[in-house]
Amino acid sequence: MMERLDILRHYGLARRRFTAFRDRESLRKWQDQMTDRHWKWVKAHSPYLNSFATDWRDLPIQNKQSLMQNFSEWNAVGIKLEIATSVAEAAERSRDFSSEIDGYTVGLSSGTSGSRGVFLASNAERRMWAGALLARILPNTLW
Repeated sequence: MMERLDILRHYGLARRRFTAFRDRESLRKWQDQMTDRHWKWVKAHSPYLNSFATDWRDLPIQNKQSLMQNFSEWNAVGIKLEIATSVAEAAERSRDFSSEIDGYTVGLSSGTSGSRGVFLASNAERRMWAGALLARILPNTLW
């Protein structure tokens, strides 16, 4: 029940955000504030990113190959690429996507770029994504 309420909360927040920005500059300002806030947390928790400049705008451009080579250091929860890949591939084969590693869902990208990537998502991140997706795809409101 609490998960559904949290998804609805994120739905409401996303709906409000979609109409809150009157111009591109106000949207850009909000995005920069949110990215600054997120960057502080990520920099403190990601061994790979902690070695970089203090501002996220100064990060070098990365590609999927670089991200996957440094996956274990990029992610802030220390999950090893080999383990994440093994769990994600097993889920693909069995079509059972309920398995987790330390409370994180593991998945594979589609591989349209020529190589598949691995991603991690916490329960909270999945609820935020579900709420935002509902706000985007439903034409009006849930009510």
